[in-house]
Amino acid sequence: QQQQQLEEGEAQEQQRLAGGRLSEQTPLLPPAKEAKHIPVRERIQSFDTFRGFTIALMIFVDMLGSPFPEIHHTPWNGIRLADFVMPFFDFLVGVSLALSLKRFELDQSASSRVLRMAALKKATVRFFKLFIIGILTQGGISFMNYDLAHIRIMGILQRVAVCYYAVALMEIFLPRSLRHTSDDLAMGFSRVAASVYAMFARYKWHWFAGLVLLGLNTAIMYGVDVPPAYGEPCGRGVLTVPCNAATYVDKMILTVGHMYFPANGGDFDGDMTFQRLPECSSCSPGKCVFHPDAPAWCTTGPFDPEGLVSSLNAILTTVIGVHYGHITLQVKSWRMRCLHWLPFALVQVVVGLLLHFTIVPLNTDLYSFSYVLVSGGTAGALLCFFYWLVDVRRQAVLLWRPFMYLGMNAIAMYIFAEGDVLDWFVGCFYLNNPDKSLANILWPTGVYWGDNDDHLPTHPSHSVAMFFWTLGYIAITAILAWEMYKHKIFITI
Repeated sequence: QQQQQLEEGEAQEQQRLAGGRLSEQTPLLPPAKEAKHIPVRERIQSFDTFRGFTIALMIFVDMLGSPFPEIHHTPWNGIRLADFVMPFFDFLVGVSLALSLKRFELDQSASSRVLRMAALKKATVRFFKLFIIGILTQGGISFMNYDLAHIRIMGILQRVAVCYYAVALMEIFLPRSLRHTSDDLAMGFSRVAASVYAMFARYKWHWFAGLVLLGLNTAIMYGVDVPPAYGEPCGRGVLTVPCNAATYVDKMILTVGHMYFPANGGDFDGDMTFQRLPECSSCSPGKCVFHPDAPAWCTTGPFDPEGLVSSLNAILTTVIGVHYGHITLQVKSWRMRCLHWLPFALVQVVVGLLLHFTIVPLNTDLYSFSYVLVSGGTAGALLCFFYWLVDVRRQAVLLWRPFMYLGMNAIAMYIFAEGDVLDWFVGCFYLNNPDKSLANILWPTGVYWGDNDDHLPTHPSHSVAMFFWTLGYIAITAILAWEMYKHKIFITI
């Protein structure tokens, strides 16, 4: 009997360490009916790590994109390193949503109207907080400098808010197919396939809602008759810079004065990705001196890369993310989680690339369906990698810990980086002349760096000094996050 108890104890400990779930026959567990879904009580550090990695990646490409255009946003069709930042944010919003609203998965009594209305109120308040913070950080010419006549309505955090709210409504109000449950202990191809199918079938209405939004985006992009613009005939299904339907519809709803800079006249230092096209820039894919005969849309074409029409497809990326969050809740074995996550991610990437080389090109500005699949699949594969490295193997701790600190205070670190808070603060101090502020001295384009912000270069600099300066800036941000972590300061909204 003692030997039997010892073996049972060892089995329990092994499954606990593996993230697994004990079988229903284990006498130390409650009855099987109560143990069917076990809430996630310990924080999964890989989610914070991936979120922090995305913050660091955002800083990296924002600061190094100009001197190293090879990693900057692709001018129009295609995909580069910078193009993964936005969908990673959208994806992680979905993952977090599933965990924050897990009561609707684990507690069937949560179907009551009172609980749903409380969840709706919480989601609505968070939506407005995110949207307002987004306008404060990206809606003006700079931090604490806002021209209300040209304030930008949409932006990175505003789109995150839209994706969050849309999928939160799905989580709160859409039904689940309760007869479909995943078998974490399944082994063998057929049983794993059945488990994967059950997860998709359980949330079929989420996928249906996502496909409806995709259909609406497709109907706009290929069905709206765009009038001639900048001397081009345009029409239906034309996906060029001056003629795409997303710009036309966004322009009618948002108006040009509240779209992206610099076309709205609010900030002439703004950077439109298509300005690095060969038709515009003399050093494409970098942004350099424009060609003398460049089309007029290169400098005056209105556009918003986080506009309303493209946000319809961005929501689908959040639906993909919430699916990964659902798997986290329903499946407890780390192996089974990865068997759900990784193949789905690879299928997305393969299908997305096939679409890109056939009928639907990758386009980050239009957030095309092929772009949704490639970026969403990459996010899923990276999540699986971080989960294996951080939560399963717990290796290379010194490598991923700084990312974890950034991710645990993601909103604060985003505001710090994207709002140029440090730049703004040190810019308040100067030596005799405001042009010699500490910001203008320390920043790479400052008075002692031999560059000037007031003119376009003739070629990308590929500055090694800028590369190491950016790594230092990321390190400063990580140190700030570490200090907040040490003092248990966590800013949430």
